[in-house]
Amino acid sequence: MATSVQVKNVTKRYGKFFANNNISLTINEGEFVSLLGPSGCGKTTLLSLILGIADVTSGDIYFNEQKIDDIPIHKRDVGMVFQNYALFPHMNVFDNIAFGLKMRKISKSEIKTRVEQALNSVQLEDLGKRFPNTLSGGQQQRVAFARAIVVNPKVLLLDEPLSNLDAKLREEMRFELKKLHKRLGITTIYVTHDQVEALSLSTRIAVMKDGLIQQYGTPLEIFLDPANTFVAGFVGFANFLMGTIIERQDNLILFKDSRYGYQLKIDISEHKEIDSFNLGDTVTITIKPENIQLLHGIEDARGENIFHCKVNVSDYTGSVTRYELNTEQGYTIQVSEIGYSEYQSGTEILAVFPTEKISLIKGGN
Repeated sequence: MATSVQVKNVTKRYGKFFANNNISLTINEGEFVSLLGPSGCGKTTLLSLILGIADVTSGDIYFNEQKIDDIPIHKRDVGMVFQNYALFPHMNVFDNIAFGLKMRKISKSEIKTRVEQALNSVQLEDLGKRFPNTLSGGQQQRVAFARAIVVNPKVLLLDEPLSNLDAKLREEMRFELKKLHKRLGITTIYVTHDQVEALSLSTRIAVMKDGLIQQYGTPLEIFLDPANTFVAGFVGFANFLMGTIIERQDNLILFKDSRYGYQLKIDISEHKEIDSFNLGDTVTITIKPENIQLLHGIEDARGENIFHCKVNVSDYTGSVTRYELNTEQGYTIQVSEIGYSEYQSGTEILAVFPTEKISLIKGGN
């Protein structure tokens, strides 16, 4: 049976330092939830509280309707995958995976069956007799996954499990992990500082900073409708302007930024807080680099929200070309285009902020 996880008003304090500060979070049965944030934000601490290797200062944690705060770690039925794999070097792959089953006094015949099933799940069925030092990093990580899932855990916890892999292998393992979760359906909590991993893998994401959850939502909600400027800037690059609403007609807003004097029209018809923005409000607007349109030539300067710029830096990464543009007033704009683009440093160019692609955030944070 799949398990839900409820974190209710949980605080973890070390002296005067709050690693987690009154956090509440509900993870539904079979979900894949990522705890995303920079180093020191409290995501690994929260994972440790759920695992049971640290005690809550206040608040409660539940699996389904059962409070687990006082249940010892070995009785919580939790599978754990660590960043450094934590494989036993003196045991072969089979015995590494079987270790948790042996501790549970499972019969030898059942251990053999379940370990073989786990090896098949991670596509290592022919490597049971190998030792960890003979395996690649990706193979070791798969063994760690197999060891975690072989005990049929209620909840699977992963603490930055892909961070030690090279870029190509990390991408491959991300796809493997996604397929594995789809196949097994285990409730999974994944700690990462990598926004691409979180967006790719998760059903929902909890973005954390300073021991607090800044926003909890689907990848699409987090990316396209950030709750504040921290979320907007951390989950993908973003461009910001702070200013005031100077006109509003139905779902169309006229915004004036307070630094450069730009006036931008914004369509808020799809905004989830459409009724919360009023004339005179201080707001921050944000737009993702990939949502900005580039036009080359003054003859194309028609429509709304056009910035006259020069290319400062271009950076081709293989899948996208990233630009840093500067306006005459000193505003720096980050832009991304799919594939290779030829605009070189010094090129005069127009950047367009489509009215429907701009997000609004109340206030300046």
